[in-house]
Amino acid sequence: KVKAIFVNSNTIQCISPQYNQLEAVEVAVTNNALDYIDCPSNFTYYMPLFLKTISPLSGNVAGGTEVTITGENFVENSSLYCLFGKERATANVVSKTKLICISPPASTPREVEVSLLCYQDTFSMTSITFKYENDITLIDIHPSFSTGDVVKMVKVRGYYFFNSEMLCCMVGSTLSSARFISTTEVMCTLPIYSESQSFNITVANNCQDF
Repeated sequence: KVKAIFVNSNTIQCISPQYNQLEAVEVAVTNNALDYIDCPSNFTYYMPLFLKTISPLSGNVAGGTEVTITGENFVENSSLYCLFGKERATANVVSKTKLICISPPASTPREVEVSLLCYQDTFSMTSITFKYENDITLIDIHPSFSTGDVVKMVKVRGYYFFNSEMLCCMVGSTLSSARFISTTEVMCTLPIYSESQSFNITVANNCQDF
């Protein structure tokens, strides 16, 4: 038995007692300590949620970044969400130690704490910082052509490049390494091609949001 806090004629609040098993339990309430009425749904005990890593650590302010989270005690549940600051996104549980969330949009570039929310009011024991960044804008590349028999670098100019370990280029459909020069300039490695062809070059600070 636990003491209830009266909120109004339709609502009370109770603090769940310690329980030594992971299972769903019945909940009942009473006004006189004699006549109990069963609640329509059970209360489920589960292990505390812990976050260990998230990848990538940054994403576009427009949202839509697929963020992989590792941790402990993840359970497949329709009421499990990722919290990006105060904004929530549905969690897709892959295993007990891995889940995936799609980042919601943010109004401005900023850092937010990523945590987990279960059953609307139970939070994970840990959180990790995620950085929202402006979308990269590309201006030009130099040189705009190259012979394909040797590996070469091209200079890409634009805006909002960051000195990130996950900074990379996409040359056509091939991922390529990037070297940070400044917030307006990076160098992309060209793969070797056996035939002449044209391709687009894009850059992502998190090697995902091209």
